[in-house]
Amino acid sequence: MFSLHCTARLLKVLRAPTAISELPAPTTRLGNWYANLLPLRRRPVVLCMSERSLLSVLLPAGVRGNIPRHLADELGTLLSVLGIPSELIEQERFAMAQSVYAKTSSRSVLGAMNEFAFAVSNELEDGSEPLQDLSLWLAGTIIKSSYPNQTMRVSALSDGDRRRSEHGR
Repeated sequence: MFSLHCTARLLKVLRAPTAISELPAPTTRLGNWYANLLPLRRRPVVLCMSERSLLSVLLPAGVRGNIPRHLADELGTLLSVLGIPSELIEQERFAMAQSVYAKTSSRSVLGAMNEFAFAVSNELEDGSEPLQDLSLWLAGTIIKSSYPNQTMRVSALSDGDRRRSEHGR
């Protein structure tokens, strides 16, 4: 379970209900996600960013009807390319099976998204770059004094190490 915090622009397009008074705590390792519709001239995209790691996934704007499912699928592919063990990927995808829409609440994450949106708009000018390649490129782009792919790896690995020590392995 996670919350997909959407910008006002995306919520308007989705017409998604966001009247939940108290959001459930995320059960995913990467936490809640933020999403923004980037209405680029040649190829509109949805930029999704993990609240915890700032790892980003780009989706074609045509998937607006079911962003959480497409996000989980594309995230699985990205994590695999980044070398995350398949068992951790499947756990994350399973935890992402349920989601709720919410309004954005973190100005820090929105600021990071704005930086990535600017970078993506420059890269997508000709419209030929595959979105998976751009997501991988963003994972290696420095933001807030760290790389999202390194932050995500440290988080995933430290959780696994902690669990192994709890079970006496």
